[in-house]
Amino acid sequence: MIVDEVKSWGVQAYLHVPMQGDAYLRIKHGEYDVIGKAAMVAKEG
Repeated sequence: MIVDEVKSWGVQAYLHVPMQGDAYLRIKHGEYDVIGKAAMVAKEG
């Protein structure tokens, strides 16, 4: 899951579902684990 927004109640995150698009979830604090940070680099072309 990629966190899109951090809110007072938790986070809004999404994941990409192949051939379907993005699926968004709202997850309360305490119901998820942080596993690290990742840099996203846009590919040109």
